[in-house]
Amino acid sequence: MHDAASIRPLGGLGPRHGAASSSEAGGVPWIEYERLSLAARVRADARRHGGVLNAVSTLGFWAIFTYRVAHALRARGLDLPARGLQLLSQIYFRCDISRKALIGPGARVFHASGIFIGPHVRIGRDCTLGPEIFIGANTPMKWDDPRDYPVIGDGVDLAPGAKIIGRLSIGAGTRVGPNAVVMRTVPPNSIVAAAPCRVISADLWRASATVEDRSAAAADAHGAPETPIP
Repeated sequence: MHDAASIRPLGGLGPRHGAASSSEAGGVPWIEYERLSLAARVRADARRHGGVLNAVSTLGFWAIFTYRVAHALRARGLDLPARGLQLLSQIYFRCDISRKALIGPGARVFHASGIFIGPHVRIGRDCTLGPEIFIGANTPMKWDDPRDYPVIGDGVDLAPGAKIIGRLSIGAGTRVGPNAVVMRTVPPNSIVAAAPCRVISADLWRASATVEDRSAAAADAHGAPETPIP
């Protein structure tokens, strides 16, 4: 289901989320991404941040760099220092990117504050992550089940406040708008938008003398709620 969001597909239907395989989310080669060296991933991230000079002056780059190092440490069996590095990232950058997540090369992070990416989340290459996004499970008592986490394809843009929750996949090339809450699979090359804001007439607002009148005016301007997508 979707909560206050609508999907406008621009391409064909994408695959459903299932067990870990290279066929998920548009045929993303997860094994190849996992085999890339740490240096190759960091170079790709720096490229997406506008080059090395721009990258090193951007907190978003350092947040994803810290994740890269923690992920690499865990892959070598050094989970304790990886856990400590993840904790330092939470404190300093005010974001929580799990060392257990798999993020493809070329990740671009705008304003890392408030980002949460849970364990077992998989994100393809060349994706853009805005502030205050949430990517995780909707079953808090089953953190260790990889099937309960989203799979995001290549080239996906997540705008500020986007929420990707549960057992689903986001097709490659999709754009998720600000504050959209996605709880089901999205086809490739789609646009997912939250309910748009409504402009209330300034004259009507000034003419409403009391709080009750202004609340009624706002309700009239907003209109009836839209029917949610099943």
